[in-house]
Amino acid sequence: MQARLSNRIDPWNLAVKGAQWQGELPLADMQRLSTMLSRSSGVVTVTLQGGVDDQKVHFIGGRVQTRIELVCQRCLGPLQLPLTIDLRLGLVRSVSQASNLPSEYDPLVAPEKDIAVSELIEDELILAVPFAPTHDETQACRKINPVSPGDAPEDTRLEKTTQPFAALSALLEKKRTLKE
Repeated sequence: MQARLSNRIDPWNLAVKGAQWQGELPLADMQRLSTMLSRSSGVVTVTLQGGVDDQKVHFIGGRVQTRIELVCQRCLGPLQLPLTIDLRLGLVRSVSQASNLPSEYDPLVAPEKDIAVSELIEDELILAVPFAPTHDETQACRKINPVSPGDAPEDTRLEKTTQPFAALSALLEKKRTLKE
């Protein structure tokens, strides 16, 4: 069974029926995630599949795919980051039940019938964004910002600082020569 993607679903019903749910969500509608991005254009492709396993655990599995644009923390240029997240969520009605889930599931606390899909997907994407995103190689950063401090021409580099006791050394030398 394939349903049209709406913002609210009943995860328990999805699991019991073994239903599949797929569609796209605009990145621009995810306000918390948008604050982390340099541009919030594009869509998130979502595929969810409900089910009940042999241990009677109600679950939602699926895949979330998108491409986000962040700011590289090394060169401050744009960084395109493809994200693919495989979901395996075990449904529980309370936080205390989460500890009883098998280890292959992440808990999804769903005490009510309906949950907001966009919020669930947004939470998963926020968790997948790196803390300090950077290009994989410094070569990619140099294409964006070709002059890094080590590459600057010799005449534009800062002058070497003088030794703080160099003047004192000269005075001591002058005093020695006067005594002789």
